[in-house]
Amino acid sequence: MTSETNARRRAAQDRHTTRRILRDLFVASIRHGEFSAESLTEFALVARFGASRGAVRAALLTLAEDGLLVRRQRFGTHVTGNTVRLKWDEPRPGADPLRFASEVLVEQMVPNTSLLRRLLRSADDHLAMRDARLTLDGVPMGFRTTYSRIARAREELPVTVVHTELGTTKADPQTTRLLRVDAGTPMLTRMQVLADSAGDRVAVTFDQYRGDRVSLLGD
Repeated sequence: MTSETNARRRAAQDRHTTRRILRDLFVASIRHGEFSAESLTEFALVARFGASRGAVRAALLTLAEDGLLVRRQRFGTHVTGNTVRLKWDEPRPGADPLRFASEVLVEQMVPNTSLLRRLLRSADDHLAMRDARLTLDGVPMGFRTTYSRIARAREELPVTVVHTELGTTKADPQTTRLLRVDAGTPMLTRMQVLADSAGDRVAVTFDQYRGDRVSLLGD
C-alpha cells in the first residue's frame, strides 16, 4: 500500500463522508435556525462540516427532494418554508412564542366509540368532533382532530395532559392533497388525553404533523 493511498484514507477518516449522517446534521441545523434563509454553497458546507464534497452534494439533493431546500443554477441553494420544534407533551400546537393558524375542516357531533369511552371515562352517546388543518405563515403543517365532551370542541379551554402517545405514519391521498405534500411523506402522530382543572377528562386529540417540517422535543 503506497503512502499516497494511506494519506487519502487518513483524509477520508477525518471527514463526514456519509450522506445519511450529513442529512441528519443539515436537518437539525435547519430546525435550529443555523442556516435560516441564507445561501448554502457546497464549498462553505464542506469547510463547515468537515465533509467530502460528494457527500455534501448528495445530502443537499436529498433535502431538495424532501422539499426543505430549493436549488437553482446561478441562484444557489436556499432553505424553503418553515420548520417547527414542539414540546412533545404540549397540549396546544404552536404554543407561545409560536402559534399555528387553525382552519376548521369539519365540526359536528359524532357517535362515541369504545376507545373514546375508555379514554374519557365517559358513557356519553355522542361527542363533539372538530377536525382542523394547521398552518404556519400559510404553509400547511398538519392536522388536529379533537373529540370533546363539551358542546363544541374548543382548544382554548384550560387543560392539562394526562396521557400522550407518539407514533409515525405516511401521508395518505387525502393528507397529500390537503397538505400539498408528496405521497408517502413521513408524518408524526400524537394522541393526547386532556383533563380540566378539576381533573375530569374532557377531550382526546389526534395530531398529525409533517415529518419534514415538525420535530417533537422531549425537554
